Amino acid sequence: MHALTDVSQTSSIPAVIKNLSASEVTSSSVFLQWDEPTGRRDFFRVQWTDAKRTFAETNETFYKVTGLAAGTTYNICIIAVTLDDSRQSNPDCSVHSTKQPEGNAGMIAGIVLAVMFFLIFIVLALFFYTRRQGQKQSPDIPVTTMSYAALRIEDYEEYFKCKQADSNCGFAEEYEELKSVGTMQSKGAALAIENKQKNRYTNVLPYDVTRVKLSMCGSPFDDYINANYVPGYNSRKEFIAAQGPLPATVNEFWRMVKCEKYWPSTSNHYHNISVTTTSELQLESWTLRDFKIKNVKTAETRHVRQFHFTAWPDHGVPETTEVLIEFRHLVREHMDQYSRHSPTVVHCSAGVGRTGTFIAIDHLIFQIERDSMVDIFGVVKDMRMHRTLMVQTEDQYVYLHQCAHDLIRSRTGNNVDLIYQNEVARQIYPNLNSR
Repeated sequence: MHALTDVSQTSSIPAVIKNLSASEVTSSSVFLQWDEPTGRRDFFRVQWTDAKRTFAETNETFYKVTGLAAGTTYNICIIAVTLDDSRQSNPDCSVHSTKQPEGNAGMIAGIVLAVMFFLIFIVLALFFYTRRQGQKQSPDIPVTTMSYAALRIEDYEEYFKCKQADSNCGFAEEYEELKSVGTMQSKGAALAIENKQKNRYTNVLPYDVTRVKLSMCGSPFDDYINANYVPGYNSRKEFIAAQGPLPATVNEFWRMVKCEKYWPSTSNHYHNISVTTTSELQLESWTLRDFKIKNVKTAETRHVRQFHFTAWPDHGVPETTEVLIEFRHLVREHMDQYSRHSPTVVHCSAGVGRTGTFIAIDHLIFQIERDSMVDIFGVVKDMRMHRTLMVQTEDQYVYLHQCAHDLIRSRTGNNVDLIYQNEVARQIYPNLNSR
């Protein structure tokens, strides 16, 4: 797994929300409307809070927040977001209270039971009908709602033990819910015939809406690379999650800044980019390399540091949590000092498993240190809306929770050296046409 810092990006201005209003307030829902902004935006984020924080994403200028508790006050905000930038608009917020339930309790209970029996009848009828017809319905997928089951760090120990019981059964159930997240998004650029050979795996393809686009060098397909912008704790484009370079894509990889060794022992040219290794320091669990990168045509130069984590097995997770947490602190210190305003490139082989786990750990540590909260499910779900299969295996998902557990114990003075053993990783499928 590698992390590269100092990659430039193009900025854009998010739109500003105006005239947020609410109507049709019931005991369990609030219908919101707002004006279409004049500035740039790709979608709106609707966020509401009471005891926990929940948000949804929509492309419309209205949204009905449902599933609310009766007689409860909610702070509801609308934010305009641009996917090709790390910024978002200032939120437009308003406070709303749901109504108290009305009517006789017995009457309400009777109505609820009647509705339940009716729904059960409908569900059974539909089940037998579709089974008889042998047809599988493919319902449209509406706005994606993400429920942030964020936990206070004081409550995490009990949650962790509960989920860990019966061979991590609780974590397995959570991870299964992430299986289909983001998978319906288009991948047209990756599926273009001219780009297929640039993909290492046939089932790890970048989504069009978040893919990294390179500058054109002649062909209309020169902008393609198997990489996506991925959100971190501080911004929506804090990282670039990338596939490890293939022999035919090393040029594109350097243009963007086990794999094919893309760095030279001394100096080499990759299309119009000259790369010189200026230093290398090999340590027990990682290697640090410094490169001088020069655009041969413009004579522009950049200095890039590579953090190469070497203690991660091909399948599974590191033997301990502390080694990767220490590595993250090293990378984050450099990011904060030298690349605060540009995304950091993280890659492994496919750019989803080890890559996703590292990015999630960075986000997780910020949650614990700054918010005193833990929401690993929400972090992984958000990443999977930007790149497929992020945190690729159940083992990696459990490892993230073990990291949170050890971090919280170290904060409370109960620092113990817990070791988490890995198991067999979930398969990905090699692209036989890649070269």
